[in-house]
Amino acid sequence: MSTKKEQEQKIRELEEKIRRMEEQLERSSSGGVAGGTLRGLADIIPGLGKMLEGLEGSEAFQERLETINKEVEKRLKEASSARIDAGGVGIGIG
Repeated sequence: MSTKKEQEQKIRELEEKIRRMEEQLERSSSGGVAGGTLRGLADIIPGLGKMLEGLEGSEAFQERLETINKEVEKRLKEASSARIDAGGVGIGIG
């Protein structure tokens, strides 16, 4: 059976894990498609993650991500409209 100190330590570890997961979720939801794509690439390309962490506080970087996200959204709408106009159902998944 666990002692009270062991239980308290386990609770602290779980609280820290939850805090890290919440931070990760917050970062993943910011930046839209462009930010998510960059974070995905950071998992593959060594050093990119640290570079992105440094850029996250940059207003110019955030503005550029927003510009990219607007362009992606615009192109997705155009592609969807083109498929519908051609008799398709929109953008298919799968």
